[in-house]
Amino acid sequence: MGKMTLDEAIRHAEEVSKSECSECSLEHKQLAEWLIELKEFRQDTGRMGYMRIYSFLSNCLDSGAIGALGIDEKTAQEYDEKSKKYFEEEFDKWFKGT
Repeated sequence: MGKMTLDEAIRHAEEVSKSECSECSLEHKQLAEWLIELKEFRQDTGRMGYMRIYSFLSNCLDSGAIGALGIDEKTAQEYDEKSKKYFEEEFDKWFKGT
């Protein structure tokens, strides 16, 4: 078997967890749970990174320091609006569990 993606590894572990061998089944069931947890952690970490960037740029925009970053105010305003919409949608997903 070659190099797998995380999703492929999850599917493989779930498939083996349905095998006849009880020891292999239990171990792969646990492995699948850990891999799913890792995937969720990676997704949340990505969201948090995006949130930190948004917060930083919003603070720079609010304080008038955005020009020091080499970003014109119009671009920063557009980014700010897109980010607000993104976070409204993401927070809805997070709190609704979807």
